[in-house]
Amino acid sequence: LILNGSMQISQRGDYTTASAATNDSYSLDRWRDWGGIAKTFQHTTGLTINGTTNKKGFKYVATAASSASYMGARQKLEGEDVPNGVVVTFSCMMRTNNANARIRTYGIVNGGVTSAACPSDGNWHKVTLTQTTNTVGTPEVGVLVYNGNETTTSIAVGDYIEVADFQLELGSVATDFEHRSYGEELALCQRYFYRYQGAGASEIICVAMRYSNGAAYGVFTFPVQMRASPSLSASGTFQELYPATGATVSSLSGNANKHSGGLTWTSAASTGQATTIRHNVVSSTISWDAEL
Repeated sequence: LILNGSMQISQRGDYTTASAATNDSYSLDRWRDWGGIAKTFQHTTGLTINGTTNKKGFKYVATAASSASYMGARQKLEGEDVPNGVVVTFSCMMRTNNANARIRTYGIVNGGVTSAACPSDGNWHKVTLTQTTNTVGTPEVGVLVYNGNETTTSIAVGDYIEVADFQLELGSVATDFEHRSYGEELALCQRYFYRYQGAGASEIICVAMRYSNGAAYGVFTFPVQMRASPSLSASGTFQELYPATGATVSSLSGNANKHSGGLTWTSAASTGQATTIRHNVVSSTISWDAEL
């Protein structure tokens, strides 16, 4: 029910070096930054937890002090995944140096529920939260430094929370973490967000045709059906080939349904002529967003 609980998928970029985090923004797939305090985010790799090596997680470190804030990450869930009136258990591995690091849910039980705090000794501990669901609004779950009242939670410079192996399961027992393959996890995450970045410059994105209004229209098929009709954002530069002459595409736009996206750009081709669009640089990306 929790996606990317193994912290394997990071379509939006490489965050293995700590960098400034922005409240309410995404880094790893499905996990959204939570809390306005100044902090860094890092995708931690090569972790050893209870004798198992090469685990992955994420870590937030406060870079400013506050007596009235919180920091961590959250994941919104689809209501269909959290039926009413059933017992569910959240669990994760956590380590911290702040006495108020814990799991917290919203919308799963009206008013929100928090787990017991993780010991602040800097060692890995299993943190669990069991509750009976009564879904109100959009359910979500988070891991954060929070004492139950954001106006009185104290965080010092250097305080941190690190999390790995997060999962949600039916029942009152937190079982061992169930690891999915990278391919399965990636496909599940792509229901909410899909970023296409070419393996190299000049990689073809799609075939299109130039219409009489001067625009070319092409269709880009998603690898999986998305949760909802996604929004498009494009970064970097692209090039049109019609069929052999190249021209820089200055602006790329489009619309989409759950299955495919239409790409549109001002075309230098002749009316009725087939054309293609390709990456002009390796760093160019096309992103489709259907997050909750």
